[in-house]
This record gives sequence, structure tokens and C-alpha cells, in this order.
Amino acid sequence: MGVVIVTGSTGLLGSHIARLFADKGVDVVGVDNDLRKDIHAASQWSGEQTRRDLLEHAVDYRHVDADFRDAAAMDRLFAEFGRNVQAVIHCGGAHNRAFCQANPAEAYAINVMGTNVLLETLRKHSKQGAFLYLSSMQVYGEHANGLPLMDLGRRWELLDGHPYADDGVDESMSIDATPHSMLGASQAAADLMVQEYGHSFGMNTASIRVGSIVGPCQGEHPRDDLGLNRLAECAGSGEPFVIHGYQGKQVRDPLHVADLANALWFKFQAPKPASVYNLGGGRSMACSARDAVERMQRLSGKEIELNVEEGAPAGGQAWWVTNTAKFRQEFPMWRPRYDLDALFQSLLDAKQ
Repeated sequence: MGVVIVTGSTGLLGSHIARLFADKGVDVVGVDNDLRKDIHAASQWSGEQTRRDLLEHAVDYRHVDADFRDAAAMDRLFAEFGRNVQAVIHCGGAHNRAFCQANPAEAYAINVMGTNVLLETLRKHSKQGAFLYLSSMQVYGEHANGLPLMDLGRRWELLDGHPYADDGVDESMSIDATPHSMLGASQAAADLMVQEYGHSFGMNTASIRVGSIVGPCQGEHPRDDLGLNRLAECAGSGEPFVIHGYQGKQVRDPLHVADLANALWFKFQAPKPASVYNLGGGRSMACSARDAVERMQRLSGKEIELNVEEGAPAGGQAWWVTNTAKFRQEFPMWRPRYDLDALFQSLLDAKQ
């Protein structure tokens, strides 16, 4: 096999991808300058320990301390491998809503210009290589909040009979003519650019729009809108669990990071131009914040106080469940291995 370049390789998702691909015999080059500790303004976001773990334990892993926005640095790196670059898996963008809203120019530089640097560099050195971009449900903007919801007491739910009610939101939802947060707008711009490199240049690109991605990590993960890592910490510390907006009834379909990494392995083996997928836990994983507290209490045996604060975050949604039918139809061997109990238990185990 050739070389796979993974951006954001010391983050939650990037590190899982790097380990999985390296364990399968792929030479992995991780590109990460640990910018996330600045984006999230918290020391626990530093990827230094993850970098050391990867270098020590992941077979055939090499780390490059570089900013993927640096066109000259990326050109040197890609030139080293030439046509042996089999894929770029780009999960190193800025995913923190608050940071992007406060720093729109920086969000654009990271999410749009950085993605363009990687696309252009791959096109120059290894045009046949795959480009897998970890996009987000945020590209749909406020369309997600225009869905007709009903209050079921502990959760919001779509009205019966709605096209998305049974299986969740598919790729047909428009990303146009609606407000976006700066995070959503920058990700949508990058998402469309990734598609266009497939349409215009025949490159094997994929925009993979994910929702709530969860896994054991040092701190809270910005793509986890239910705050499940923080909830697991509260089960151990006895501190109240704080959630913002929607009366604590917001619904997500969390997907364990290991299941997402496995999905990328399937896609890596069967690339094609300009593909787009919604990917999440699906209807069986749908869970509200209030449901999550109840489930974590049951599994941990600890009482957890829930505090709901007013004010939904910019770019937030009251309800999101992902229809994964398109991905599953193309890759029928892929199924999430973590159900809700297993996912929650993995977070509890990591906090012990």
C-alpha cells in the first residue's frame, strides 16, 4: 500500500484513524501542529501525549509538525512521496463553534484555505489519490431548525409522517438560503470545494458530514453536542451536568469515533469522485440530553444533577438524527459496533 496523510492526527478522530490504518499495514503520516490547544484555549486539548503514544505504539506512523495551510511545507511533504500518496484524510479543521464565531477570518483560513492547499497539493503530486474530508451537519445551517418538532416530555421529536421521521436526515437537505454559524459557513465552503475537485478534475473526493462524534478523550470534544465526555466526568466527580438550551431535550445520534474510523477505512478502499455522505449513529442511537443523563446514572450507579441553562449555542440544533442509508448501501459490511450502552460505558471506563 501507499502512504496515507492524516491531518489533525493527534485529535480524537485523527488519532483513531492513524492507529487503525497503521495497524492494517498502511504507512501513515500525521500532520498536526497542535493548534487545537489554542482554538479551544485549554491545556487538556494539547495533543502532545497523543503524539507520543502514536509514535510509540502505532506501527509505521510518522509525525510531521506542520500547519496544513502552509503551501510550501505541504508541497515538500507530498513531493517526498509523489504518486505514492494514496489518500489524504482531512480531519484537522477548526470545529469549535465559539472560536469560529469570534474569529471568522481564522476559521475561513483554516477550514477553507487550508482545505484548498491540501486539495491542490494532492492534485499536483498524486491526482489519483483519494481525498476524504470530514465535514459536518453544520453545513445544513438553520434548515435543521426549521423541521416540525413535537415535545415528548424528555425529548424533541419530528412529527409523524415527515420524510425524515423514520430514518433521519439524508443528503437531500439543502445547504442554501439559510443562516449558518461561522463554523457551518466555513465548513460548507470547504465541503463544496472538495466536491468540485471531484467534478472538475475527476479526483476521488468525499465530503463526509458527521454529527455528534464521541470517544474517550482528555477533554470535551467539540463535535459532541450532548457533552457526553463531560457527563461521564460528572458521574465520577458529583458535579452538576450543565447543558445549554432546548430545555435539555435536544436530540443527537452519537457515533463512536472507532466506528467512524472504520467507516473511513471502507471508503478509503473504494473511492470515487465527488461523493457526499451523512454519517452518524442513526435512528437507533437517537438520544436527548435528558435521556443521556438517565442512561449515565443507570450505568454508573451515581446520581447526576442536570442544570439546563438558557440560550442555545450559535449553530445549534434542537434535533438531529442522521440517515446513513446511502453510506450503508454502498458499504453494506459497515455497521456501528457501539450501541448506546457500550458507547456510554466506554466513556465511563475512560474516566476511572
